[in-house]
Amino acid sequence: MKSKITLTVGIPAHNEENNIGLLINSILKQEKKTYNLKAIVVVSDGSSDKTVSIVKKYAENDSRIKVVSRKVRLGKANGLNLIYDLNTSDLLFVPDADIVLRNKSCLDEMVLLFNKNPFLNLVSARHIPAPTKKFMGKFAVYSYLSLEDAFLQFNNGNNFYTVMSASMISKKFAKSFKYPTGTISDQNYLYAQATRKNLHKYRFAKNAEVIFTTVNTFEDWRLLGLRSVVGDKVDVSKHFGKAILEEYSLPKTLVLRTQLKWFLKHPFFMAGSVLMNIFIRLFPYKKFEPKKGIWQESKSSKVGIIV
Repeated sequence: MKSKITLTVGIPAHNEENNIGLLINSILKQEKKTYNLKAIVVVSDGSSDKTVSIVKKYAENDSRIKVVSRKVRLGKANGLNLIYDLNTSDLLFVPDADIVLRNKSCLDEMVLLFNKNPFLNLVSARHIPAPTKKFMGKFAVYSYLSLEDAFLQFNNGNNFYTVMSASMISKKFAKSFKYPTGTISDQNYLYAQATRKNLHKYRFAKNAEVIFTTVNTFEDWRLLGLRSVVGDKVDVSKHFGKAILEEYSLPKTLVLRTQLKWFLKHPFFMAGSVLMNIFIRLFPYKKFEPKKGIWQESKSSKVGIIV
């Protein structure tokens, strides 16, 4: 009988005391029908809160859980390089520490795609925004949902936009590259690296769902805009050339159709989201540009997510 695929979970974390335990719980509750969970490795990147102590509590009861505590913050890309180096499993799942897995079959759904095509480099999960009662948060939720409606229809979701904060990669691919020092858009770099030679090396796992928290304040929206509107594209084009920016382009008719659809359903919140998106493009938050690949923290999204 063929043995199951081995899987390690590697989590880069910086000051994630509110959610790290909830994320670990959601990983441990997975059904694990297609894989054996070998380890959960948390790399704490200069955390000054209780992130490390919380993970150590879990490690006391489960030998698969380990924590690497770095006293100095070196940036997410550096932490990812360490996680990739430490991995010895067939597959490596890397979630951001501020999400949770929504369904118990999430990781199985991702592993199944590798079973169907063992030559894949990368698989990513679908991101579901957590409910919020705050106006700014609702603007962010509907901004995301209207965009998601478009990018899920584009190439069946196999595109830049679906690579977010929950990706699974093969061991061979993980060992084949390093994130350059100062990388500020690890998701975009990962997608570009995975698909440079063959676009079919990436697959989107629509039925693998994770929950994330949108930004909930005006300042954090501006920070997010600096990353997603300006920083991500500048960073990926620096490493892969400006031609890669063509892959960001969604068909205009598709975008207009989905925007109109959501405007008709939720006119107030869509109007707010459009105004905010216009503002962050006209007035980028340059005082918080990243230094050495390290971003200013977006505090309003660092909350515990209860499923």
